[in-house]
Amino acid sequence: MAMWNPWRGCKKCSEGCLHCYIHKGDAKRGVNTNDIIKTKDFYKPVERLKNGNYKMKAGMVYLCFSTDFLIEEADEWRKECWDIMMTKLRAYISIMVFMILINY
Repeated sequence: MAMWNPWRGCKKCSEGCLHCYIHKGDAKRGVNTNDIIKTKDFYKPVERLKNGNYKMKAGMVYLCFSTDFLIEEADEWRKECWDIMMTKLRAYISIMVFMILINY
């Protein structure tokens, strides 16, 4: 199983976030979860080894285990991320969206 986190960080937006593993895990590592940042792994699915093979093996790819894929702060990166997923990535993607739906 491959994992890809093109950005990281999240914001608590509801009571459901109280038990979110992202905030607890980051706290243990001394990482500020409120900082939404593009990661060094952004281009990981399309990076190649010296022999020309992809660094990320083909197969199921789990996306966004350290963020919410739809978080507003990532809007500027999302189109390029979709482009990587739809046109360049030779793997299935499972989007793990950690988003609490709030009744307005």
